[in-house]
Amino acid sequence: MAENNRAITLYAYEIENEEIGAAYSDLMEKLAAKLLIQKETAGDRRLNLNKESKEEDLLSDYSANDKYVFGVMWRIAPAIGSPSIPDGLFDHEKIQMSEIQNSGDESPLICKDHSYFSVNKHFLVTNIPKSRIKSLQTYLNWLLEATRGDKIYTFTPKIEAPHGILLSDIKNIVVKDPTFKNKKKKTEKKEEQSHKVFKFASDQLLSLLKEVPDLQQMIEKKILSAQLLVKFTKPSKMEDEDYKKLLGAYMKPICDTDGVTFTTKNGKKIKGTEILLTKLVEVEILANKGISEPALILEMECFLRELNKNK
Repeated sequence: MAENNRAITLYAYEIENEEIGAAYSDLMEKLAAKLLIQKETAGDRRLNLNKESKEEDLLSDYSANDKYVFGVMWRIAPAIGSPSIPDGLFDHEKIQMSEIQNSGDESPLICKDHSYFSVNKHFLVTNIPKSRIKSLQTYLNWLLEATRGDKIYTFTPKIEAPHGILLSDIKNIVVKDPTFKNKKKKTEKKEEQSHKVFKFASDQLLSLLKEVPDLQQMIEKKILSAQLLVKFTKPSKMEDEDYKKLLGAYMKPICDTDGVTFTTKNGKKIKGTEILLTKLVEVEILANKGISEPALILEMECFLRELNKNK
């Protein structure tokens, strides 16, 4: 990779279509209309995440045409010492980072996260990892609440078997608590995610083995670990693409793919991270340490085209 380039991993998701009889979801259409026709200010797109918190999500910038809608997402909060984010910062339709980083002055807000997404009629690509994709899903449903009706826009991860392996060869999936593997690198977020699987399994144990007095104590001290085994059998008449969608739907609620292992019929083990469809792209780094957004838009458009061809 060239020194003045940055590697960015793009994740692919299918936009689920809830409308019977429609060829595709109307997410792109509704989003483009919201941004291009209604001409709201950036302030109208601020989503406060909690009444007790000052963190907000914001679609700060965008572009749209008949092929895709591209967006820039910020997770913002008041800077230390600032009681709140000044409303006057968001009077324009779009806002750039340079506008809130005035030379010689301290910015009244901090951008805790900066991410990108692009959607067409069928797919969404983004650099937001799977563990945080629900934040974008929540934001877009909130933004389009007035026009989407009863529909809820959801994103299912696209999956692709590693080279030489057929998805129909997958025998089972094991979901387990990954915090036992590498305690030095575990994070609070990973503990919370993996605890859900462990709690489910431990609850089943308690319901079955209530007569064991020390079981609860053993679970609390993590003397026991748990895993969930799911067996798969691909119906002979099912198309591979339909089977991919089913596996993708299964992966959707599993945030921590490090704790997911696929086993093939011949015994080969595949980590969950290896089966998610991603694309590694290189984008130019600018003098201000930011990236060339036009270059990223082009890479995302190319990825969307590839997804359309393989649909």
